Amino acid sequence: MAEGRNLLLITLDTTRADHLSCLGGEPGNTPQIDRLADRSALFTFATSETNVTNPSHLSIMTGLPAIEHRVISNTVLVPQRVDTLAEGMQRAGYETAAFLAVNHLASAGWRGFDTLPDVDGILDGADVTKRALNWLQGRDGGRPFFAWVHFFDSHILYTPPAELARRFYPGDPRAGAGARITEHEYFASGRSPALVKWLQGVRDTAYPRALYAATLNHVDTQVGRLLEALDHAQLTDETVVVLTADHGETLDEHDLFYTHGGLYEEDLRIPLIIHLPGVGARRCDSFVSTIDIVPTLEEAMGFRLERDFGGLSLLSEILPAGAMEAQAGVAERDVFVHQQAHNHSAAARQGDWKLWWPISGDESLPVTEPQLFNLREDPGETRNLFRDEPERAAVLERQLRPWIELKGVEKGSLMKRTKAQRQQLRELGYAGGEGDD
Repeated sequence: MAEGRNLLLITLDTTRADHLSCLGGEPGNTPQIDRLADRSALFTFATSETNVTNPSHLSIMTGLPAIEHRVISNTVLVPQRVDTLAEGMQRAGYETAAFLAVNHLASAGWRGFDTLPDVDGILDGADVTKRALNWLQGRDGGRPFFAWVHFFDSHILYTPPAELARRFYPGDPRAGAGARITEHEYFASGRSPALVKWLQGVRDTAYPRALYAATLNHVDTQVGRLLEALDHAQLTDETVVVLTADHGETLDEHDLFYTHGGLYEEDLRIPLIIHLPGVGARRCDSFVSTIDIVPTLEEAMGFRLERDFGGLSLLSEILPAGAMEAQAGVAERDVFVHQQAHNHSAAARQGDWKLWWPISGDESLPVTEPQLFNLREDPGETRNLFRDEPERAAVLERQLRPWIELKGVEKGSLMKRTKAQRQQLRELGYAGGEGDD
């Protein structure tokens, strides 16, 4: 379908599906992404493989679940044994480039990129976009390209441009007589001092939510700049565009504050938009995963990776009805497994049911005993039915046995971190400065 076309992969860090306007978020907050969705395949039930930035991006770039690529934190380099999207496209003759926003992702040892600039700390989305546009405008155009652009703005601490912060929250978040957010027991253990400092004196939980929305609006503007550049270069009709996220964010649900340290739906439901030139808009309601991106692109664009995937091609979901036979397994697949950082816990979803199983026994986990939810009747995941539905729980536990038995599964070369980089990871909420989640 798209052999020889360019590929633009956009990944939005820490982006919940339900906060994009096209997926039920505040109308008008993400107009550029909405316009992309209006001419693309929009997947309404896409989930992340894991709740961790580097492992999730590795699943996006390989089509492999974390239990296969065995990277489960932000500290381990891309293993030599895996083949990545960039390597496959480079072998196919593409010019490849990546413009990433945070050091711990940019320094993960990605292979297959002709261009991958260093990142010292964290880049604002506008700076990431500038790097990508300078590269795009400087190309000679002799080969098709694959460009990966990553935005980190929606990760804590939410710091949108000042004018957006004022527009999204014009009041004083410290006013009033209510309890301060940091008085909640969640903060009693001394977790994330930088987050506590950022919230100092804040009483209104609408404030961090508003700033989170403002960061998404800022990222949306950057996505618009990228798409506008394709238009100006007359490349829109020659470019496949994929937009997704590595994981979501729990804002204050479940007594968790501004973190993605669990496996609730807020952490796992993410956007997925796939635009194939010449193919019209389509709303796809099948359950899909980020590990389906690589097999979809492989089938659509004709390149090949050197090993099988864990995911499935979604091409039959994207094309008009009747254009090709439905991909075996996409509609029928009803079991999805998600892994938490360091394999501390795992969750299995089958139909309306979801079982979340603690593995490590760490008392700081969001759950310390198995949790079974009926997502249709209880979408907020507030009623644990584990003891009420033992047979249902047993079926899902069997799906999780490989994760439960493996416990710590990570193998590979550790990244080298400077003192400043370790401090930055601590400020981002990663325990011990080592990128735990």
